[in-house]
Amino acid sequence: MQPTTDDCIAENGCADNFPFCTGINGDETGDDPSLFDQLDAAVKNLSGDTLDGSAALMAVLDQFILNVVADEAINCFFAGATDESIAALKQNLHDQMCEAWGGPCTYVGGTMQDVHAGMGVGDSHYWALVDDLNEATKAVSFGALGITLDLLDAENDDSGLGAALAAPFADPAFVATVVAQPDADGNPVDAVAVDYCQNLGGEEGGEETGDDEDTTP
Repeated sequence: MQPTTDDCIAENGCADNFPFCTGINGDETGDDPSLFDQLDAAVKNLSGDTLDGSAALMAVLDQFILNVVADEAINCFFAGATDESIAALKQNLHDQMCEAWGGPCTYVGGTMQDVHAGMGVGDSHYWALVDDLNEATKAVSFGALGITLDLLDAENDDSGLGAALAAPFADPAFVATVVAQPDADGNPVDAVAVDYCQNLGGEEGGEETGDDEDTTP
């Protein structure tokens, strides 16, 4: 349940800095702003209008990409990435998250099922990626502002916002659109993942394949 303003005062002692405590979905009157609008207002307030919600989110995604590249559990899925594809990925992630939080964005990328078809993404891959995003959020989004935004652990989240932001992407219905999307031959998820990674020039788990081809994004 979304915390009330009284909860924010009791838990944080600074309700004026947490305008998102009044609601998540928002309405057209502006009396009940969307979760993205609340995030935007909080970032602007805490940064003295030097940063907004969209810029903070893009900064998170910059760090997220670095985390993924270093994560041997999933980096093989991105072995064939280029600068252009990484830029497109960041923009799509920004728009998807912004839209999910009720912001003024429209995601125009492919469906999750189509994008991940035949990749063999398993639960462990999905949550490794979410963890990389969470670590980026903790390190970047509010780091300079002295606030910890933790998407995965409410006890360590002193913004009161993390769980609400994570909710759309922790929803089992959404996870099911990414995990275990079958390929045309109906291969098992793990086998598909290994084959997909090897075809990109890497092996699942970050091991070297012995190929000399440079697959650096």
